[in-house]
Amino acid sequence: MNTYKVQMYVNGSEDDAISLQKYFAQSVADEFELSTVFGVSAELDASPEDLFDRVMALYMVELEDGLDYKQICRLMDELPAGKKYVPIEFHGEFTAAYGYVETEYFEIHDYNPGFLVEMITAIMDDMKLENPDGRYMTPDGRQFFMGYCPV
Repeated sequence: MNTYKVQMYVNGSEDDAISLQKYFAQSVADEFELSTVFGVSAELDASPEDLFDRVMALYMVELEDGLDYKQICRLMDELPAGKKYVPIEFHGEFTAAYGYVETEYFEIHDYNPGFLVEMITAIMDDMKLENPDGRYMTPDGRQFFMGYCPV
């Protein structure tokens, strides 16, 4: 018999996570007639963001502004290490977004940012579309970060 590790991501308190994991473990044991389910635990550092590689990171700025060193470093922190990136920019009515996109992802789309323009400029031009955590999905379902640089 082999031992397997199963991970579950839960939003809530640690007590909620442990209760749900114990319930899940017992349900699995009952369903599959397993003699023992062990190692039920909750870890605070697990997050769904760890499951997805971000393909792009951007900062929105006023049209006349650029990015400073700290903002560029933060963008790079938002992207997975070990990949290559190219600079990319978008321009809306009052703001611009500057950042980096994964070279491989950009290549898949024939080095044309056009497939992202409508979505990115819509977010830049309408505050109601902004996510407070800066997490978004591309039209083809890949995750990216777009934050706002305060003045």
